[in-house]
Amino acid sequence: MPGALTRTVLRVNLERKRLELVDGNRVERRIAVGVGGPGSPTPKGRFSITDKLPGSAYGSAYGCCILALSGHQTNTPPGWTGGNRLAIHGTNNPSTIGRGASAGSCTRTRAT
Repeated sequence: MPGALTRTVLRVNLERKRLELVDGNRVERRIAVGVGGPGSPTPKGRFSITDKLPGSAYGSAYGCCILALSGHQTNTPPGWTGGNRLAIHGTNNPSTIGRGASAGSCTRTRAT
């Protein structure tokens, strides 16, 4: 239903590189994430999850799963061929967690 609100949200703090699962007013989980790098910063805004996709269908760099978002990356890195959709996804490179190292999506790993 357009305009409907949900009590459960994913909130990302780009500066702290942290994703929170929030149910109502309660933070249920905090997860360290990697965000977009200097040349392709993660866009700010409110986005909806549009699709849940298997990461394996798109390559090992996306980890197990992808939550595609309604937003788009307007500053893709030079030579990037992965499209411009924003997404929250896994990674096969855990060293990027907590850093600005992706193409503007949000990568995740462990809960904190």
